[in-house]
Amino acid sequence: ALTYSNEAFHISQVANNIWGQSYSRFLVGTVYWEYGQPGQAITVTADGVHLSEVAGFVAGQVVTRATLGVIYAGLGAAERGIELVDQALGIVSSAAQFHRVSILAALAQIHLLHGNLAEAEAALSRAKADPHRADLPIHFLPVILADGELALRQSDYARAVTTTDDLLAALDQYGMGKYRSDALYFHGRALLAQGQPEAARRRLLEAHAVAETIGSRRMLWRVLFALSQLEANPSEAEPLHQRAREIVAYIADHTPADLRDSFLGLPQVREVM
Repeated sequence: ALTYSNEAFHISQVANNIWGQSYSRFLVGTVYWEYGQPGQAITVTADGVHLSEVAGFVAGQVVTRATLGVIYAGLGAAERGIELVDQALGIVSSAAQFHRVSILAALAQIHLLHGNLAEAEAALSRAKADPHRADLPIHFLPVILADGELALRQSDYARAVTTTDDLLAALDQYGMGKYRSDALYFHGRALLAQGQPEAARRRLLEAHAVAETIGSRRMLWRVLFALSQLEANPSEAEPLHQRAREIVAYIADHTPADLRDSFLGLPQVREVM
């Protein structure tokens, strides 16, 4: 994805095609975010927002802003993230209304990151009631993912398992890898909360395999830490925990200086470190 995006951007630069430059930067920031390189993710995504405004590419203005909002929130800057997502919701027009559900999912994800469960539930309710939710079904998948995480955070473990199962089935149907590691991770945590440690371990190992395959440091440290907590033997738990710490340190080293402390201050990050 990164290779093709960069090639498209180069061709569009040579042709002085601003729309093409904007389109090629539409979602590629998420690749750097998965890689655990937030600084590069912010630079590329912010550039995408600017180019989409110059080109008049409405979908780019909406989706890329929401992506940038999730990145900021994932680094501990929740207010900045919510502001960007609110801007995206304000821009959605008749030409891009089918993007609203994924933007609302981004808003819910930000609230979940920072423990605002009521606000997350409200955003998801809006997405589920949106008249355009079925216009492009893959845009509804992040709503299902956020709903599964919300169920987990609300201690409704049976619903968390069912919801993530539904998401995994949809990902199989569409042949998609995106969201798979997240869904397996939440599924595993829900099974663990239900008192099924071996089933949980199997799901977490699947999540680890998926994240490892695509190089997703964003998910790897979370999955490794969860696996370390399942190990009764300290000699087996510590290497997993140490690897999680190393990945968090890598992400912190690739985070802009003004966001490093807020990232390291996130509760789950503090717990790992």
